[in-house]
Amino acid sequence: MYTEFLKIESIIEKENFVIYGTGSVAKRFSKIIKEKGYWDNISNYAVSSLQQVEAYYDGKDIKEINEVSNDSIVMIAVHNIFIDEIIEKLKNLGFSRYFGYILTYLIYPLDYQLKEMLK
Repeated sequence: MYTEFLKIESIIEKENFVIYGTGSVAKRFSKIIKEKGYWDNISNYAVSSLQQVEAYYDGKDIKEINEVSNDSIVMIAVHNIFIDEIIEKLKNLGFSRYFGYILTYLIYPLDYQLKEMLK
């Protein structure tokens, strides 16, 4: 898992990426990105359907995922119950570079530690 953390950290620091989601997880992830000074590396946000959201989030464009180039790096910042469905959608659209569950551990490390302790 540590190798995956390093990979994500490197991407966040050096490459442009898309954040999938605009809810509470995406907000928390965006806050971390801003605090680390990598806000400009966020290309845009993506959602399944724009019917449910505004066209901009915190000054960044929001696009439907089917309008995003499938060679983009996608950081899936949604609650765990939706990640499998989103990964399937990304695969069907031809995306190959995406991160899902591992982000949860970056965004909510205390929650993850508590869950591990309670096992």
